[in-house]
Amino acid sequence: MKECRKCGVLTSDYYVSQPNTCKACIKAYAMQYYTDNREARLVRMRVYGKEHYSDNREYYTNKNRAWKANNRERANELSRERNRRNYSTEANRVRMLKRRAMRMGNGCTDVSAADLREIKQQPCLACGTRESITIEHLVPLARGGRHSIGNLAPLCKSCNSSKGSMLWIEWKYSNRPRALEVFRQPLEAAA
Repeated sequence: MKECRKCGVLTSDYYVSQPNTCKACIKAYAMQYYTDNREARLVRMRVYGKEHYSDNREYYTNKNRAWKANNRERANELSRERNRRNYSTEANRVRMLKRRAMRMGNGCTDVSAADLREIKQQPCLACGTRESITIEHLVPLARGGRHSIGNLAPLCKSCNSSKGSMLWIEWKYSNRPRALEVFRQPLEAAA
């Protein structure tokens, strides 16, 4: 039995590397150091992690690819879950559209959720259906359009997919099946 030089308690519970301080004092010191230096330690760990990943990027890329190849079902399940969590709500879709418009430098004005609901309650601008209405950028973001209330219109999913990144007039006179069905059908019926 020895006396601990920090707490003065007689004990036989010592580490071999520090024979003059009892285990309880060493644990207390470690916990105090951990709480006092938490932020600095986390910063060091983040920096080390980024450096380590950038130095070993190829290793981790190959490791991830191998895991995905061996666990295809689980990888697909995780991907579906991530997509459902991140993109399924209207608020997330709106945030994604805003981010895309800002990244392209087209400009973005605040479009409220009430404005978007109002647009989605209107019939499709092309075919008039009220089923599966989506928000359409009349001048597409990819062509320099803004994410603003004046550039948004209701289109059904089918018409929106067909239009893609065309301008409205380009799509109207294109030879895409949905455009032919929506815009040329009344002309042929009248003739």
